[in-house]
Amino acid sequence: MITNATITQMEVLGGVDAMGQSIFGSTFMGFHVPCLICGVTTKQHWQLGATIKDATRVLYLEKQELRTAGLAVPGLGHTLTMLLEGESALTMQVVALGEQVLDTLSHYEVYLKPV
Repeated sequence: MITNATITQMEVLGGVDAMGQSIFGSTFMGFHVPCLICGVTTKQHWQLGATIKDATRVLYLEKQELRTAGLAVPGLGHTLTMLLEGESALTMQVVALGEQVLDTLSHYEVYLKPV
């Protein structure tokens, strides 16, 4: 798979406080998982509708890369920090997750919104 970014940190959502603000539980750092990050396409907006209404980017993440790093699948509300090639770090929150299996290439589509 072609990659243009590397995930370097994942914050797991621990819950919500009385004011409705996210409380983050564990932070996982010190790993480098290659991935591909792109803008959300019109087709994806049409197919997934309100599920991804706040998403501005989609992250394609190979299942094998997650297993190699010993990480779980990012969940809704989790925050990911990625290093983009030739750019600074980008931190975004997971708003939706899709799973794709194409022959031997299995990956997740992680829809992200700005934090």
